[in-house]
Amino acid sequence: MYASYQLACLTLKEMTKLSSHRSAILEMRRNGMAPSEICRRLKVNRKLVYRTLKRGTTDYLPRTGRPVTVTTARIKKIVKERLERSPCRSMRKMTTELGISRRSLHIIVEDKLGMRAYKLRKPESCQSEKMPEAP
Repeated sequence: MYASYQLACLTLKEMTKLSSHRSAILEMRRNGMAPSEICRRLKVNRKLVYRTLKRGTTDYLPRTGRPVTVTTARIKKIVKERLERSPCRSMRKMTTELGISRRSLHIIVEDKLGMRAYKLRKPESCQSEKMPEAP
């Protein structure tokens, strides 16, 4: 799990560099070079060389696990626009409008957008006006 998380955190530049290393590793091995020599020449980790040779391709393989269906980029964009328009928007109302669960909306707001959801507190003076006086 840690390796897949680490790979997910790589930038596009690092992923391109990794892909070029992979193609170079495979090409050097086809030319008959030993894995230890490939490590020395490219100055890369031995584990990367052996994993690439075992994989045999430079393509990114499909990930395991359930695919993302609700927290897509489209929904994330809609939520962000609505929150920028009116930040005091109710999360419960937004879930019914979008047709997604409260937990999914919570994941989008807190994890994907980096915002914090909180409940607005009414001042005590407003609540005391509504309550009848004790006899």
